[in-house]
Amino acid sequence: MNQVKIGLFLKELRNEKGLTQEQLAEKLNVSNRSVSRWETGSTLPDISLLIALADYYEVDIKELLEGERKSEIMNEELKETFNKIAEYSVERRKSQLETFGVFTEILIAIGIIISITLAKIVADNTTQLIVTLICGWFVWGYGIVLRIKIRKELKELKELIKE
Repeated sequence: MNQVKIGLFLKELRNEKGLTQEQLAEKLNVSNRSVSRWETGSTLPDISLLIALADYYEVDIKELLEGERKSEIMNEELKETFNKIAEYSVERRKSQLETFGVFTEILIAIGIIISITLAKIVADNTTQLIVTLICGWFVWGYGIVLRIKIRKELKELKELIKE
């Protein structure tokens, strides 16, 4: 609990009501020195006075103890939650891309194997050789194109994380 923050919040609430410390002290049957100590964060009001203050200022006791209104707390918590969700999404996408990157490397290797090895083993004539080479080059080229796209997206994700 941050007593100074609570004190500043109590002062803000009092000022919103347009009261002086003396006027508030009279309403609560305490000394104006007590009100001053609360607002500077030197001391905190007694629990019975916290309840009275919460009722008078029309706020929850939790808000008084947090030193801010619920909406401010909720906005911060909401921002934090959205940031965590965004981080999770980025990390998950990054992981998927890295896994898919392994697949593209396998695809490139298969294309090379088809082009070089199978072309020599399987092809009995020139037509089969050309078809096998074209298939190998296609698989190899497709793997390279996918790998380039993945690297580009990974680079964008890394830049997004930096922001």
